[in-house]
Amino acid sequence: MQGEDSNPYWRLEELRARARLAQQQGDLAEARSLLAAALHVRTDADSLVLYGSVLAESRQTEEALECARRAIQLEPSSCEILCNAGSLLHRLLRFHEAIECYTQALALHGSNEILLGNRSVALHALGQYEACLDDLNAALTIAPTDVENIINRANAFHALGRYRYALDDYSRAIELDSRRADAWMARANMRAQLGQLGEALADIGRSIELNPANPEAYFYRGNISRDLRNYDQALESYNRSIEIAPENIRANRNKGLCLLLLGRFEDGLPLYEWRKKLPVPIDARHYDAPLWTGAEEVGGKTLFLYIEQGLGDTIQFYRFVFPLLERGARIFLAVQDGLRNLLQPGDPRIQILGFDQVPECFDFHAPLASIPLALGVTAGNIPAPIPYLRARADLIDSWRTRLGTHGFKIGVAWQGATGVDDARSFPAHLFQEIVGIANVRLVSIQTGFGTEQLMSLPPGVTIERFDDLDQGGESFRDTAALMASLDLVVTPDTSLAHLAGALGVPACVMLKEVPDWRWMTNRNDSPWYPSLQLIRQPAFDDWVGAFQLLKDEITRRMTRLAAARP
Repeated sequence: MQGEDSNPYWRLEELRARARLAQQQGDLAEARSLLAAALHVRTDADSLVLYGSVLAESRQTEEALECARRAIQLEPSSCEILCNAGSLLHRLLRFHEAIECYTQALALHGSNEILLGNRSVALHALGQYEACLDDLNAALTIAPTDVENIINRANAFHALGRYRYALDDYSRAIELDSRRADAWMARANMRAQLGQLGEALADIGRSIELNPANPEAYFYRGNISRDLRNYDQALESYNRSIEIAPENIRANRNKGLCLLLLGRFEDGLPLYEWRKKLPVPIDARHYDAPLWTGAEEVGGKTLFLYIEQGLGDTIQFYRFVFPLLERGARIFLAVQDGLRNLLQPGDPRIQILGFDQVPECFDFHAPLASIPLALGVTAGNIPAPIPYLRARADLIDSWRTRLGTHGFKIGVAWQGATGVDDARSFPAHLFQEIVGIANVRLVSIQTGFGTEQLMSLPPGVTIERFDDLDQGGESFRDTAALMASLDLVVTPDTSLAHLAGALGVPACVMLKEVPDWRWMTNRNDSPWYPSLQLIRQPAFDDWVGAFQLLKDEITRRMTRLAAARP
């Protein structure tokens, strides 16, 4: 009679159990060795899935994928194998294939909260949030107190912008399990999105109590503290996050942005370079020529500069081309195609290129937004040869003729070009706060996204509109000339604010309570643009209060103008 240790099936189970233990202990080499022995005893689906998991953890992706596929071929009708293979494929970021496995398993097993929950996570990763919600709703019908699925549904609501529903689900998860630090952190982030900053700060504090080693919790506490204008606590929180995870890209970058917001450029600009490590939308380029850091002599050298962010950033940082010319550099500058004619100064030392163009040869290269660091710029020495942009004289004459001479003409905008940061924008109907000022004319300088709001203005609110503004592919071709023909520009923090400032046009920039770093804090002027007046929300999301301040400012300007007339 054979002994128990000679039974191949008992031997197989022992090898798998030891492999699982080795994997849990982090000894992946031992786990691989044990599973190779198990597969030598018998090539079965369970061993293949487990082996694939260990290979995935060892970063042997292709081998792990092959294990998953072989396991499914061996047992295509096994719900457990399909589920485990789906988890492995999910771990390998093969979300479509993972969904196929979960779907096959559901077809075999029927509705199951675990399978539905697993498939929902894969759907979320693919951005299929509505389908993700369908699965989670079905899963929670079966098991309504499953905290993991409740949190995942909240995440899906968050991704869809349904913040109130997300907040309710995060709160439900906390009611069911108050020890979930991730739920407290997620609810804190959601409350911050909804402007409930005091409650958000309390929630993130509870998350940190439960898991004091989580760098993300300190990162979010930094963001919430910044939005509460508690900048010391914000910086302390970012520092703590960085202590735990020194390569935390977002914490390093946001610390830099906070320092820049406070006007501490010397400390903030080096950390601003962390933006290059973000996956999107920053374009960190690499060339054979060296990066210019400011230490290298540029007299007689050719610099290739390129933009990496939005139109406003390009206009703002374009000023730094001129100090480089003073040092004797020749410049190639790649910008958004629509800005080429606006930025072309007619100086033979500057060659404006399209975004995707690269000169054949150059001595150094640098992103345009890194030049302030290279030049040692501080809040007190920003180069400002205002105006450094000019509208075409013939277009100015044309727009002045079209506008006529009557009234105090105010160019108005209200919405960013893409709607990505809606907190910077405000609804067009708020201009009803200033239409009552005698002799005021409102002229739209809004183009594209947001112009649909002109169709639903309140009664009595008239904003003149020119449908041919900036038609033809050149960004701001007409807008620059129109701005130069107006008495005042009013705009949120968009590229139009930078355009007005670079043209030296009088403008009021409407800012949220804690604005983008370049507008800094506690000041109503801008060292970047002397012609701009900054009007800040008196409290969080208080655009009505900001428009009352705008109304007072317009009245003062019109009174001064009337007094100056003979």
